[in-house]
Amino acid sequence: MKKIFTLSAMMVMLAFSSQAAYYLVGEAPFGNGWDPSNGLEMTLGSDGLYSVKGTVNGTIYFVLADNLSAPGDWATFNNEYRIGPLGANEEVTVGSWITTQKAAGNGNGSYKFTGTGSEYTITYNPYISKFKIEGEVIPITIDTYTVAGTPESVFGTLWDPNNENNNMVKQDDGTFKLNKYGCQLSGDELQFKVVGNHDWGFAWPDIDYIYTVDEPGLYDVTFTFDPVTKDVGVDAVKSGSIDVLTGDLFILGEVNGNGWDPSVGVKLDTEDGKIFTGQVTATGTNPDENDGNVYSYFSFTTKLSEDSEDWNSIGAYRIGALENDYLLSDDMFGIDINMGNFGQANSFKIPSGEYELTVDIENKVMNINKADTPEPPVGPELKLVWEIDDLSFMPLADVRQGFGMNGKFYINNKADQKVLVVDENGLTNTEYPGGANCGITRDEAGNLVISNAHFPDAWSEVTIKVVNPETNEEKEYAVPEECGIDGRCDMIGFAKGNLMENGVLYLAGATTSGVGVMAIVDGEVSADDSYMATCDGLVPSSSTVINYYKDLAGEDALLYVTRNAAPAKLAADGDNFVATTFTLPNKGACNGAFPFIWDEKEYFVYPTLPNYQNGFAVAEANAEEPLVEVASTYTVNANGYTSNWLNAEVDKDGVNIYQYYPGGHLTVYRLTNSTGGVEEIINNVEKVVAGVRYYNIMGQEMKEANGITIVVTTYTDGSHSAVKVIK
Repeated sequence: MKKIFTLSAMMVMLAFSSQAAYYLVGEAPFGNGWDPSNGLEMTLGSDGLYSVKGTVNGTIYFVLADNLSAPGDWATFNNEYRIGPLGANEEVTVGSWITTQKAAGNGNGSYKFTGTGSEYTITYNPYISKFKIEGEVIPITIDTYTVAGTPESVFGTLWDPNNENNNMVKQDDGTFKLNKYGCQLSGDELQFKVVGNHDWGFAWPDIDYIYTVDEPGLYDVTFTFDPVTKDVGVDAVKSGSIDVLTGDLFILGEVNGNGWDPSVGVKLDTEDGKIFTGQVTATGTNPDENDGNVYSYFSFTTKLSEDSEDWNSIGAYRIGALENDYLLSDDMFGIDINMGNFGQANSFKIPSGEYELTVDIENKVMNINKADTPEPPVGPELKLVWEIDDLSFMPLADVRQGFGMNGKFYINNKADQKVLVVDENGLTNTEYPGGANCGITRDEAGNLVISNAHFPDAWSEVTIKVVNPETNEEKEYAVPEECGIDGRCDMIGFAKGNLMENGVLYLAGATTSGVGVMAIVDGEVSADDSYMATCDGLVPSSSTVINYYKDLAGEDALLYVTRNAAPAKLAADGDNFVATTFTLPNKGACNGAFPFIWDEKEYFVYPTLPNYQNGFAVAEANAEEPLVEVASTYTVNANGYTSNWLNAEVDKDGVNIYQYYPGGHLTVYRLTNSTGGVEEIINNVEKVVAGVRYYNIMGQEMKEANGITIVVTTYTDGSHSAVKVIK
């Protein structure tokens, strides 16, 4: 048995001696910082033990490891390589063997060691999974004691052991004292520790000392510390009052879309600085599983801070309920409710909804009631149907134009001359032949129309591809010289008719003064019917787009858009055209405007200011205000080539608006006439609505759709849907 044991032990030692390395991860000199990829490698000795030497003066934290992970990959490091305490953080003293364990997901505690300025050696024995630290123990002399804590009104800087203004003074009996005069205090915000030699390694008590005053005011505060017993003491004597009635009153918390921010509050109305009134929406998102309600929490303050993190400066001015999370139930509406004292921050709890309230701040009384619910507005409603906001699957520089049709987007990739098809689930497996240029559009029959000119050259011997996406039938037409296209023509617009059989594509070159008319007759290019139509007052460019449409009178019309010029409606004048320019409210300088007829009006959907971002609007020509407008969610140009493509499909119930913002997103919106409810379309299957709830983009419930709103619909079959509405 003895020989077997010796052989086994030798095998274990050989196994450990083949270990590649052991590391220290943490604070120098027992580490290179807290980086799981950059540990300090320990030195292997002839005895099979691993060690590191270094001078330690103060407190450091570290762990051991038998391997390193990738930068920032703490999950792998903690679960597979970390060698640490058996429990939470563990303090290490000189000369004692410390038992370790492989973490294996059992926590992320570390070792704490305080050195006294001498050289120490840490030695790890992998055979027994223990380490010890050896070195000369020099008695620690603490010359300075500093009080560090909060609030700033007492300490000047928060939790700062190096602030010499907070150094304590040694007394004749050997204790230390610090006096601070005229400090503003309210409630229990005074928290602190006493720190020796400005080093958090020497700090008392172990848990922050918390001191509470009975009422807000100015206080003379005395801190005491006994370095022998480590006893900490504090006393505060009120030396003055704070005028908490400032003439203002604000609601803090989850109202009107706000969160808990001491610098942001809803200001209530007042005539005398004593009685305050207002109407607010409780917009919290705190569900209660017991009653099914969603609750909001709020309190009041007579002063706001200047910093979103600075609660201390307004502590004396805050006032709330008699107890925290004080529920305002239905039977409390319309009656006077006593509030707590200033300096207390107890919250009221109330179901989300619309409320009117009156506060008598002098007498600390609140009266609150449910507000009258107005009828839902009737009018145009735009809602987001679906969106793809990660377009990394497309080469940005080569996918400069696209359009939507039948719930899908068609985008020409000029790099590989293929048309990409994207639906609500992302890029599909369907592809169609594309072109070498940017331009892609459709005709009235739903055929894809693609430019095959060489980009970015002026047009010469150019062809146009037409593809039927249903049958995959493809034709390619040479653009006849009769069209007279001069210069580049990077983008193309909506075509008339069916270009597989009979139709017209309208073109504009960078230096073309008129309109190029390319006619298809009986499935062939008709040079006799193709020509350059004259039209005065046009401003051509390489990205000008001409969209065909039937106007409100049912007549053929063209929308001529050069992105940085006024749009023009072209009406036929024999074989030529007459242009009428018009304005659109807040129009920007992106490519992408499109005409449509809806609700017995002639509308245009177009990119808006700021330029080159993704905002858009729908408006009539020369309107003062848009019918609907979607503000930009970008602050920079996502594509670099000034495109924000929009087009519309009209049906008997409304309008589908397609937006392709290259480099940003593909989005489908639904424009309808609201009748006070919410129209919901789920996979074209009618469902019976059981209830509708509204939330803002912060997730806070609202009484009705207002601005950008998430509408959550519950159906009688138990299913749910969520859509984004812009109203």
